[in-house]
Amino acid sequence: MTKHNTQLNVYNVDVYLDQINKYTSKDTELKFKMRAANFYKKLGGIKYLRRAIELYDESHEIECLIRGQNQPRAHNILVNLITCEKKLDKLKSLKKKKKGNN
Repeated sequence: MTKHNTQLNVYNVDVYLDQINKYTSKDTELKFKMRAANFYKKLGGIKYLRRAIELYDESHEIECLIRGQNQPRAHNILVNLITCEKKLDKLKSLKKKKKGNN
């Protein structure tokens, strides 16, 4: 039996997200987007953090549609979104300082 590569990397995240189609349930779509967003968040980098923020925002909207805004899962998504935004602001400020020194 062959072994499939189930680990996400930068090159296959878009293919992973392409699995979402009109027949995909909202719960499954939420899981796909959250896994990809968590992966981008761990990578760091300005470009990847922006993509993670977009995915967290989309997943929060889906979560609110499915279960409502007051669910703990929706709050966890917001916490992840806020930490991503803080990381992005920190990286931007470091980049500005670095540009100012040169």
